[in-house]
Amino acid sequence: MKKMSKKKQRQRKMPVGSDNRIPIHESGQTKESPERGYLNKLQIIMLVFMSFFVFILYSNTLNYPFHFDDEVTIVENKNLQLTEISWEQIQNIYQNFFGFRPIPLATFAFNYYFGQYDTFGYHLFNIVLHLINGILIFFFVRKTIILSGNNGITKYSDREKRTAEIFVPFFSALIWMVHPLQTNSVTYIVQRMNSMATLFFLLTLLLYAQGRMTQTKTLSESNTHYLLYILSFISLLLSFGCKETAIIFPFIVLLYELYFFQDFNPSVLKKTMIISAVLLLLLMIIIQILIGFRLIMGYFSLYYEGYPFSMPQRVLTELRVVIYYLSLLFYPHPDRLNFDHDFPLSYSLVDPYTTILSLFAVGSLISLALLIAKKEKVISFGVLWFFGNLVIESSIIPLDIIFEHRTYLPSIMVITVFTAAVWRFLKVDRFRITFLSALAILLSFWTYQRNIVWQTPISLWQDCVKKSPDKDRPHADLGRSLELAGRIDEALLEYQKTLQINPYHQFTLRNLGLLFYRKGDLDKAIFYYNKALESDSTLSEAHNDLGVALIDKKQLEEGIYHYKQALRYKPNHPEAPLNLKKAEDGLRKINSRISLLKKKIRKTKNNPDDYSDLGVLYYQKGKFSNAMDSFQKALLIEPDHLKALKGIATVNTAKNEFESAISIFKNIQKSYPDDAGIAYNIACVYSLQNNQEEAIYWLEKAIENGFNNWELMKTDRDLKNIREAETFKKLLEGR
Repeated sequence: MKKMSKKKQRQRKMPVGSDNRIPIHESGQTKESPERGYLNKLQIIMLVFMSFFVFILYSNTLNYPFHFDDEVTIVENKNLQLTEISWEQIQNIYQNFFGFRPIPLATFAFNYYFGQYDTFGYHLFNIVLHLINGILIFFFVRKTIILSGNNGITKYSDREKRTAEIFVPFFSALIWMVHPLQTNSVTYIVQRMNSMATLFFLLTLLLYAQGRMTQTKTLSESNTHYLLYILSFISLLLSFGCKETAIIFPFIVLLYELYFFQDFNPSVLKKTMIISAVLLLLLMIIIQILIGFRLIMGYFSLYYEGYPFSMPQRVLTELRVVIYYLSLLFYPHPDRLNFDHDFPLSYSLVDPYTTILSLFAVGSLISLALLIAKKEKVISFGVLWFFGNLVIESSIIPLDIIFEHRTYLPSIMVITVFTAAVWRFLKVDRFRITFLSALAILLSFWTYQRNIVWQTPISLWQDCVKKSPDKDRPHADLGRSLELAGRIDEALLEYQKTLQINPYHQFTLRNLGLLFYRKGDLDKAIFYYNKALESDSTLSEAHNDLGVALIDKKQLEEGIYHYKQALRYKPNHPEAPLNLKKAEDGLRKINSRISLLKKKIRKTKNNPDDYSDLGVLYYQKGKFSNAMDSFQKALLIEPDHLKALKGIATVNTAKNEFESAISIFKNIQKSYPDDAGIAYNIACVYSLQNNQEEAIYWLEKAIENGFNNWELMKTDRDLKNIREAETFKKLLEGR
């Protein structure tokens, strides 16, 4: 066999496309040694243990309820109610959410298909997803360490390097999985979007790295690497379908190539910068074609109007937020964690002064990462990974200032750098393993404690109120949770606290309207719906709710107007179309009957029944003055006309003229002492007047006279003020 020249041997060993690329190895092992076999078995045991341990850690959350955005995205989204596997129903998932994170939405639909709104399946999916991410992190960190040549981990013997290649990835993955910050992406169901984006990005990097390693090892003699690149690209596309922040992922892949395959080759660095510029240009062109920059700027302007901060204030504040994220990563005690932080804004670089300090800290960390890039690859890459993966949500985009789930992906390399540092500076394996194990146990305990807060919506929002007492949203959502639990007085207290902080809190104003509507107090309900619309006239839900209350108050035309406004601002409103049709049909029938009665009256002229019937129709239409006029005409013909007298009393009640209504009803009752209906009407007016004693007296009298419509007594809004009275309850019990 002809011996190869030394030059050809060197060429055969050199990676394709670069003179400076790091040789790809598996710790120098070409054949599986007994030690390597042991480490492989240990790796399997570690992964099984890690998965089992973390599943047990999160198992107490399997039956936790939906929270916050879960309701809007999952429960209230009827398009996710997948009842059969068909193309038509799958298309229906995206009817109102086209382009909005389609892959997680599909998983929610399949959760519904298998268990409807039983949260067990939703939580199980999230936990398994978290376990898969942990396993992917293990392999990603291991591959990164190998590609770095153990740079930044240990500089000792091959044995120590091989040990580091197993234990550093294991503890990096384990500590990341049990970290309390991750509860916001695991226990909070809707943040599956975040977890899935992380999963597909980790797959993207792993497949890409494996493709590069395969390409280098085989010297392009095999096409396997092309398949791996295609799969990597597909995974990248899938990450785009999970969360918009994936737009930064291609740049992270370029950074990974530069660090671990190109060794900062100057020519490659130049090419990388050119590719990055081209990617940015392509991105801008795609945005312009699909959306348009004017529309984006309009979006920014519109959405910033809904926040109590401007774009410059947000950018300045985020400098402090990212430093705060780092502090949470290193000290995540449950008392520091909060679902809804009340983070103070930055108004300038020196207001507060920590803004400029944070700017200095961020700039220093990035500068240091660039300075040590060749010598400390893992540390340098980890710093840029953290800031790079936060750049979308912690910059100019109009979003809430801070949410802990945003650290899910960025935290991976921070924890890896920390674990690597521990492995470097603690020289004895026993000390390293003991320290990292103790840390994992402590973090697990804190995660268990943190998950207890997620047990119910009330416990979650009580925790938020405790930690953010001056923020309106925690009080508003705690009020809503208490109301749904039937704790109305406590709910009203929280709503009042919300309005003290923010008098125009739309969510609270509408909820107060709903609360008083359910209590039967239409006037207060209408008042709060109108206040909600004062804060934002485009609130379709408030328009619809106000329409319902106005219809119940016999104000048909006003109710119809608000139904139309609800559809104007939300054409696909789930309730307004039917409400509008029923109201318009009812109004049409009333108008038709009014027209016929008027024709009849012109012929008969002196029939009091006709005038009384006309008065009733005007009352149903909400035209109280016309109704009174018709009833008065009936009384001119027949002064004791019962229907007209009842009609006048009913109109007075609707106009809150209770004394006049009671006087008329009592005069009627003298003529008809055994009429159960008259006594019941008197009881209703006294109840509206909040005179419980008289209301109960006349209700008892109505029952004595034979009134037995018990269901009406339970639901009649006019009796709302006496329904909680013990005497009222006894009346119902003694029926």
